[in-house]
Amino acid sequence: MAYTVIIAGLPTPAFDRIKKISANRLAPDGVLILSPTPRGYTHQYTDDIIRKAHNHAMALREGEPLSIQLLYVDYRDDATKAFLEAFYPFCLPIPLRPIAIDSQDTKKMREALNGFVDEVLQGTRELRNRARMLSGFTHIANLTPLLLPPKNFRSRHLDGLLRTLFHQAGTVSDLRLLIEAEIRAFLARCPRVKAPEDDRHSLSDGYLYFRSPGNNRHGYYRRDDRSHPLTCLLNARSRIGGTYQHNFHYDCIPSKGSLRGSYDNCHGEPTATKPSHVNIAPNDYIG
Repeated sequence: MAYTVIIAGLPTPAFDRIKKISANRLAPDGVLILSPTPRGYTHQYTDDIIRKAHNHAMALREGEPLSIQLLYVDYRDDATKAFLEAFYPFCLPIPLRPIAIDSQDTKKMREALNGFVDEVLQGTRELRNRARMLSGFTHIANLTPLLLPPKNFRSRHLDGLLRTLFHQAGTVSDLRLLIEAEIRAFLARCPRVKAPEDDRHSLSDGYLYFRSPGNNRHGYYRRDDRSHPLTCLLNARSRIGGTYQHNFHYDCIPSKGSLRGSYDNCHGEPTATKPSHVNIAPNDYIG
């Protein structure tokens, strides 16, 4: 499994201190993205990090499983919220408390930085451990609601499931318990069903049956499609830090009436469908 660790929101003194640590300690056998924020979270800063994460994903083999993980300083302001939203739902985030830096007291500053380093090292270990656990629920052959496409599965229950995991998976004491409970709650509201004349189970939002494609794995997002925003590829490879099969998609048929002429793809562009069915990948790519 390949993975990217992003450490974001560092004031310059903290960045300078963290930069002295071997990247192999922070992201063993992974890729580290580390960048200071002297002016706080900005759109340019966010775009730069996403571009670096995208470049790593592009450099991988097409089928290499990828986990994207984020350790960020939480300033509890609107800029932080906007920054975090840019990584939903492909990233596993863990927040860090802002560091109190007193440049007038060298000893206190050194102690604060040393404590912050300990938190960063612990945070990166937690990211790896929790991403592996999440992958146990996403990188599977059976249908799982964790991989449903957020835009085309038209149910507020899916958004509730994914956002709960996105905001709590990095900090909850028992992650497995949280995942299992959220999946049960979702399936209680959107149970597995069978489409007419189909012996396979599906998931349904009342508009489409989302069925497993079986061995037909052609309707997925390919990394060499340069007509998409950078996050389309990231969403096509990682779900809340959990890996999944790159060529997985849902084979969808209507639950009522006929298919619409088009469905919005991963970046909101209306895309025409086949007469009989529509292939929708977890990142909302229409194949």
